[in-house]
Amino acid sequence: METIYGIVSDIHASDPLKVKATLKTLQQLGAQKLILNGDLTGERNGILPLQYYLQFLLKAAADTKLETYVQFGSHEEFLPSSEVLNHTSRLYGNIIDVSQQRRIEAANHHLVFLPGSDVNAGGEYTFGSQMASGNYIRGKLGLIPYENKDQVVELAQKQEIRGLVHYENISDLERCVTQPAKTIVICHVPPKFKENGSAVDMACFAESKEGGVMAYVDVKKKFEQRLGKLTSGELERVASLHGYTFKRENRGNEELASLYRQLSITKAISGHFHESVHQAHDHFGRPILENTPVSELFWNASYMDGAKVGLLLVKDALVSYRNIDLSQYQ
Repeated sequence: METIYGIVSDIHASDPLKVKATLKTLQQLGAQKLILNGDLTGERNGILPLQYYLQFLLKAAADTKLETYVQFGSHEEFLPSSEVLNHTSRLYGNIIDVSQQRRIEAANHHLVFLPGSDVNAGGEYTFGSQMASGNYIRGKLGLIPYENKDQVVELAQKQEIRGLVHYENISDLERCVTQPAKTIVICHVPPKFKENGSAVDMACFAESKEGGVMAYVDVKKKFEQRLGKLTSGELERVASLHGYTFKRENRGNEELASLYRQLSITKAISGHFHESVHQAHDHFGRPILENTPVSELFWNASYMDGAKVGLLLVKDALVSYRNIDLSQYQ
């Protein structure tokens, strides 16, 4: 029996109605379940405030009647995002908060989720190996275990709060992975690959002379707002005049790569690096073609702002994928 998952991630500037239409398109293309894999708040959409955007997205997913697994990435703030997800999952039984249910067991495969990101862009969901999993308040003197909203309000009134963090220790994956051959890890961030220009973690970014880093798409937007549409060559010349140097590097997470090897994880679905959307390969970096059943797959499935989403097909211990370019359907 085959299971088909529709995958959407990296929603930053997308019109909410287009995202709703995308979920319907995935369903029409055969998706039996949905995975929303991080960066879901649409904070640059210009139509809805981020909290209402997330609420709209989750309601659109609920309306498909498809079981939908939701996890956050590098842009979501803890309190508003978690409250919207908690509220929606209570209202609709098909909306599943994977921070509360890290492993989903199907007859022939297991989905294992790792929420958050190692590098945050204003978000408060993060992962690493430095401390125990949990929710924390960033105080003047360090991290304080989060208890409730009243605690946050009290500390904020004393000006003793600098933010919140939901932390995932990646070693928690060890107890979730019981059968590696049947396991598919869903994480917003991919593992690191070495010197592979076509890997799922290849990123193009701009480094300022002060050492700061901006994503390519953000630099492009910054200068095109003032100068109009620029070719890649024109953008690079203009950016260099302002002290930016463009670079391409594999920027996946090294600890995640090490843990995947330790746990014998051979199937992992990610997003995060927009430039690498729809890349797919094995752990050696050898390309894997669409619609090819394999036992090993690393795939960057979606960049919604770029009109790119995907379908993951699972049958027995084998998986295949299909890249979906929404410009062909909407």
